[in-house]
Amino acid sequence: SSGINAECHYGRAPKEKFTIDEMILALKPYLTRKLGEDVNAVALLNLAGDNGGQCLIDFKTQTMVANPSSCHPDVTINMGVDTLISMIDNRESLMDVYKSGRIKIE
Repeated sequence: SSGINAECHYGRAPKEKFTIDEMILALKPYLTRKLGEDVNAVALLNLAGDNGGQCLIDFKTQTMVANPSSCHPDVTINMGVDTLISMIDNRESLMDVYKSGRIKIE
């Protein structure tokens, strides 16, 4: 089973399952002002699997909303919860995941 590494991610104890809100907290450090300068887009992240859900990410404003009621994203990213956790834990790169077909970008 997957879990976010406690030592690498803010001293949290390892868990078996994460809520969408906890995953947003784990992703938050990756949203930087520099990224917002380079990427002017809104993405909908569809996470499949246990405790999956949706996360709307606005790169320009550096905001994220769990399970938005309505949205009009520029891009939709589909992947499994385990895949996202694997990337957050640096066990796999985005390129590895993309090449394996476990992430779909529409």
